[in-house]
Amino acid sequence: MTQTINIFYLHEGAQFDAETVKDFRNRSWFHRELWPFERTAGIYNPRWYDTNKFSFNIVNNGNISALDKSAPTIIPCDFQSSGLAWNDATGRTTVTEFGSRYQTVIEQMAQNPDIPNKIFLVYSCAEPHYHNDSAFIRLLALKYPDSKFVTSASGTVDPVFPWEKTITSDLHNFKWISRQWYFEQVHERTFVDHKMRRAHINLESIEPPPHLSDFKTRKPRFVMTMKNLRLHRSIASYLVENDRSILDTCTYTRNFTIEPRMFRELERTRQPSEYVTAARFALKGVREVLAEKDISDTDKVGIINQMFSSPHKIDLDNCQDDTSPPAWLYNGAGIALVASGEENGWGFIDEKPIIAMLFKKPYLYFGGRGLYEELEKMKFKTFRDYFDLSFAVGETCFQRVNGFYKVVKAEAEKGEFEFWNGLESLQADVEYNFEWFKSGDFKYDNNNNFFEEILNV
Repeated sequence: MTQTINIFYLHEGAQFDAETVKDFRNRSWFHRELWPFERTAGIYNPRWYDTNKFSFNIVNNGNISALDKSAPTIIPCDFQSSGLAWNDATGRTTVTEFGSRYQTVIEQMAQNPDIPNKIFLVYSCAEPHYHNDSAFIRLLALKYPDSKFVTSASGTVDPVFPWEKTITSDLHNFKWISRQWYFEQVHERTFVDHKMRRAHINLESIEPPPHLSDFKTRKPRFVMTMKNLRLHRSIASYLVENDRSILDTCTYTRNFTIEPRMFRELERTRQPSEYVTAARFALKGVREVLAEKDISDTDKVGIINQMFSSPHKIDLDNCQDDTSPPAWLYNGAGIALVASGEENGWGFIDEKPIIAMLFKKPYLYFGGRGLYEELEKMKFKTFRDYFDLSFAVGETCFQRVNGFYKVVKAEAEKGEFEFWNGLESLQADVEYNFEWFKSGDFKYDNNNNFFEEILNV
């Protein structure tokens, strides 16, 4: 039997009116266009969910009379990249201004008896799950026990404080559901919304600029691009940049540094928000290196010194350049070396492996845990039979990155024929990944699994 599900909005495709959404974007609370849930989930296309199991009744502008009273009502609240609350070591949760705005509309609907079978879906279409989001939900779930609450994001990060591990364990009306929202959005932007097709990747830029004309003919074994400073990227840059056998045959960019002249330039050009962001990354980066338990003091010195070195720039102008990677940068390369979005947690898949797929490269993906498992769950090929991916289950970030480095090192030490002939055996899987992502059909299982979970809160 087909289950009808209401999707309910107080306004047109959102819980806020257009002026409020615009104000939120001006405040940088919404970093991207706020899409309706049905577009984010892809359920506007019947190919991407089981129509024998689910049907959707989408109700806009608070039209309660249009709701199916016998059906569950999902009330989507997408908070993108903005924090709803902040936790501290004492167990205290402080709701942010943005969170309080969402709290107001959620409470308004939770108190309305005419909205049937309420399921508040408080989700991030752009980030992994941070445990302050669960703390925010806990406040509401305790206050409104007759409503159900779901929080969802693209994988999760590790708790900052020990008490966060059990923050929702006693709630009967709460559920956390992982779903690769961000991964799906990259598909929507690249292949559905032609206005945004270059938001994450530039498939059309095949000609390198005149001063880089050698990219038309060069054939490096590896291509590796890293932007923001993270622990796993700083470790990788230290290992790769000090190994000529890898670096000499790698198209390599590291667009982060903590050298003082970068901060002086940001101050000179009056970019205070960029300065603050860069300072936050720098301080966090150094602190995490010092805290990583299995890095020797000698390697800690080397990694931190590497952070102070000048960036490796090819296609980007400076450390604030957010241009999408061009096709010519990947010309002729054999393997894409891909740094994940987070260095810990489980299963946050961002746009970076997609870039490798769309440029038709096999990839080695390193950083967080659960990366390959999540890709395989969506039926993507991960080349597990060719590469030794045991590094990906390492307990610490250093173990995972160091293991990744050893796999790359082994590829770098192969003879020319062995290396390139070996990659030929992967071409069928490379082509499959390109076509499978382009089709968007990985959303079918994502949707079916998600709605089955959300109906069993």
